[in-house]
Amino acid sequence: MEIRSERPPRPTELLEPVIEISSRITGHGLDASLLALVRVQAAALGGCAACRRTHGAAARQSGVDEMRIERLPDWRDARLFSGKERAVLAWSEAVHRGDDAGAIEAAVREVSRHYSAEEQLLLGIALLAIHEAACPHGPARAGEADRDMVLADKG
Repeated sequence: MEIRSERPPRPTELLEPVIEISSRITGHGLDASLLALVRVQAAALGGCAACRRTHGAAARQSGVDEMRIERLPDWRDARLFSGKERAVLAWSEAVHRGDDAGAIEAAVREVSRHYSAEEQLLLGIALLAIHEAACPHGPARAGEADRDMVLADKG
């Protein structure tokens, strides 16, 4: 199953301040490479090959190892990701899919094992901005060349 979702139009004027705040989060203790991975993941979950390429290139520039970017679709099985990273990737995926409250709460509980309350707040803002920022390209269609980059629900 693809993890893409159709979303209603978003009030971009309300998201602009969130995006501005999220751009400042890295300087407040969150790992820049983790946020770069989440951006690549969000682009893949949304099915946007153009955004995935853009965020993948930015992740490489910020020092993320190529193998970690390539293995991101299999983050659950790849040993390249720490427990902290897996917790955030699970939360990110649950938020993107619009999972039920119980699944999102379970992801947040796992994040809380690795991050302080302040870090959780910053991660939450970053996830909101990353997943809700409008993609200018729109979702990829099933069957396009980059469909294998859309993460499959391994549920």
